[in-house]
Amino acid sequence: MTVTLWEWALLALACFGAGLLDAVAGGGGLLSLPAFLQVGLPMPSCLGTNKLVAAHATLAASVRYARAGLVPRRSALLALFSCAGGALGAGLASWLPERTMHLAVLVLLPIALAGRLMFGDAGVN
Repeated sequence: MTVTLWEWALLALACFGAGLLDAVAGGGGLLSLPAFLQVGLPMPSCLGTNKLVAAHATLAASVRYARAGLVPRRSALLALFSCAGGALGAGLASWLPERTMHLAVLVLLPIALAGRLMFGDAGVN
């Protein structure tokens, strides 16, 4: 599969926006995953690339938040649970047929977007 220069530009913009959105409010994958799908990457590659991009954005944001003293040390333990869930999800995604993953993404992305829109500011005064 060949990605054109225009598609690379679209992906770069989507990934930048996703990293920015993720650092501020979460949900950056709602921008980047559809962009990866739009350029025609196979579903497993979309999911893997999306996670790779998101992990780097999350690491950069986490370091900035931690340096600013905004991350309680105990909350770092939650990363272990996140790692376990990510490993389980990636294993499941690589085991399921690609068509099933397409359907899952088509169902889950709108649900995730609706959740962000309805509850995105929950707990914020």
